[in-house]
Amino acid sequence: MENASELFVIVRTSADPPELLGAWAEREPAERLAGELGPGHRVEPVPVVPTETGFVARAWTCRALLANGQVQQVDEPEPVNGAPHLVLDTRDMPAERVRVDDASAVDVAVHGHTALRVTAYAASAARARQLVTTEVRRLTNEPGPPAPA
Repeated sequence: MENASELFVIVRTSADPPELLGAWAEREPAERLAGELGPGHRVEPVPVVPTETGFVARAWTCRALLANGQVQQVDEPEPVNGAPHLVLDTRDMPAERVRVDDASAVDVAVHGHTALRVTAYAASAARARQLVTTEVRRLTNEPGPPAPA
């Protein structure tokens, strides 16, 4: 056996959707059989995962609007459509990030004030809200909650 952590699957790519035909512990027999089957077949390695491993990670977003240095609104967190994916290793977790967009050109023209739009992405609704709140505090120079004693 080449590697106990993966199997080699023959995929019939000419089917719609592609069809999994079988899995082998070693690449060579899978490659040989795929070759005999002819065009429209390929071999793909797939991980073998322990029973207790794996979960679905969802990405969440939370948005806030600041105008003239004041918080105008903080939206409720929402799941990002199409973002769930299977996590087999915690290194595959979606990256957290915060984006600040200068929306002032539109807002000055429409509302007569400068604005910033803050958007956070995280693996949970609570964490997305926390990231937005922290960035809003930083941008408005508001103190955060007191540190635990």
